[in-house]
Amino acid sequence: MLSVLAMHRVTALAVILVASPAAADPPFAVGLDYTLARGGAFETWDLGWRLEPGLFFRTGRWHATGTFAFHPGITAKQVWRDSDQLSELGAGARLAYHLPVDRGSLFVAVGFERLWISSGTEVRRFCRQTQACYAGYYHEAPSYNAWAPQLRFGVGAYAHRPTVLFGGSFEIIVEPIRVRDVPPSGIADVAVYAAITSTVGFGPKR
Repeated sequence: MLSVLAMHRVTALAVILVASPAAADPPFAVGLDYTLARGGAFETWDLGWRLEPGLFFRTGRWHATGTFAFHPGITAKQVWRDSDQLSELGAGARLAYHLPVDRGSLFVAVGFERLWISSGTEVRRFCRQTQACYAGYYHEAPSYNAWAPQLRFGVGAYAHRPTVLFGGSFEIIVEPIRVRDVPPSGIADVAVYAAITSTVGFGPKR
């Protein structure tokens, strides 16, 4: 509840700032992007919340971001395979192009992520599923990894100040993911998130 309220406040603050008199943006800016996202079903997982800080460099209409993502709690329905809960770490990068509209912008971004998904709880692996042994079973904590392409699109509102870039955006994140090391033969699905990203950066005066 608190996270949703914080998302709304960031958006409202960005709108207020954008409504003020316009000024020239800095020729380039560096700073922090912070994304708070909520995902739905992925195969038999409920993705839950996604927290994603990132460092960005922006010049003109181009906005490049290097990110570190964290899923604190992915709920798994197939407990026998994945345990009841997984967590995920991700590292990646994306490049966005912004098309100015009034005092805001429409944008699309493409990128990639390296994902590490794991659980601290051991599950029982049967040899007939994993082919890692001849007969019987063994215990193992789930640990999976994957590469994922990423597409984002959305709308943003930004304050115009000579040395400061500040604003927020609402976006949709789409990631087709193939996790090959989930027994017995891997899983594949498309992860979709609704997200709000806040942006704070600084640059030289134009």
